[in-house]
Amino acid sequence: MKCLEKLIYLNLRECTSLKNLPKGLKTQSLETLILSGCSSFRKFPMISENVEVLLLDGTAIKSLPESIESLRKLALLNLKNCKKLKHLSSDLYELKCLQELTLSGCSQLEVFPEIKEAMESLEILLLDDTAITEMPNIKHLRNIKTFSLCGTNSQVSVSMFFLPPPLGCSQLTDLYLSRCGLDKLPDDISGLSLLQSLCLSGNNIETLPERFNQLHNLKWFDLKYCKMLKSLPTLPQNLQYLDAHECESLETLANPLTPLTVGERIHSMFIFTNCQKLNQDAQECLVGHARVKSQLMANASVKRYYRVIVSSPPSTLL
Repeated sequence: MKCLEKLIYLNLRECTSLKNLPKGLKTQSLETLILSGCSSFRKFPMISENVEVLLLDGTAIKSLPESIESLRKLALLNLKNCKKLKHLSSDLYELKCLQELTLSGCSQLEVFPEIKEAMESLEILLLDDTAITEMPNIKHLRNIKTFSLCGTNSQVSVSMFFLPPPLGCSQLTDLYLSRCGLDKLPDDISGLSLLQSLCLSGNNIETLPERFNQLHNLKWFDLKYCKMLKSLPTLPQNLQYLDAHECESLETLANPLTPLTVGERIHSMFIFTNCQKLNQDAQECLVGHARVKSQLMANASVKRYYRVIVSSPPSTLL
C-alpha cells in the first residue's frame, strides 16, 4: 500500500471498520478518493494535493483542517450526513477550483465560514438540514447556480439572493428554501432572471411580490404546506409545475393565473389539493384557465397536457 504513486482512483466505500488511511501512503497521483459510508472514519485524511473529487459523506469526521487549502485542484467535496461535523476551515474560500460543496444533513454544523474572496468556480452549495443559523455575505459566490438551505429554521434573510447584479447571485437557476421560517420575499426579485426552480414549501409566507411574474424562466415552483399563504398574484408565463398542496389559508388567485398567448405550447400541472378556503372566483379561475389553455394548445396542434388538480371540497381534474 505504500507504493501507489500512479494510483488515480481509490474507492473504499462502505468500509465501515476503516478509521484512517495508513501512514506513509504514497498517492501523489490520486485524483478521486471515495470514503462514502465509512462510518468509523474520524479524521480528515492526509492526501495528495492533486485530488479533484473527495467523497466523505457518512463518515465520522468532526472538522475540516486548515490545511485543506492545499487541495488546490479540489472540484467536488461531499460531506453529506457527517453527523459529527462541527467545524469548517476558515480558509475554505481558498479552494478556487471547488465547483460543488455538499453539507446536507450535517446536523451539528452551526457556522458557515466567512467567504473573504471570490469563489468563481463554485456552482452548487447544499446546506439543507444543518444547524446553521446565520449565513455570511455571499457576494463572492457570484456564479452559484444551485443553493439549498432547506430545513434549517435559520430565518436567514433571503434578500441576499435577490440583490441586483453584480452584488447578488444573478446566476442562480435552482433555489431551495423550504422550512426556513421565511415570512416574506423581497419586493424586487428581478435579479434572479435565470431562476428555473424555486422551493418555498413549509414557510410562513402570506403573499408573493406583485412582480413575481417577472421571473420569466421559472418552470418549477413548490409552495406546498405554506399554511399562511392567502393569495397568489399572476405567475410567470413559462411556469410548468406549481404545487400549492395544503395551502390551507389560500383564498384568492389572480385572473388569469398565468399569462396566456396564442400558439401556447407549454405543458403544465398545477396542484391545489386541500386548499379548502379557495373561494368560488378562484375555483372558476382555475377551471377557465385550464379550458382556455387547452384550447390554445389544440389550436397550435400540440398534444394537450395541462392539468389543474383541485379538491375544495370536490375533486376536479382537467
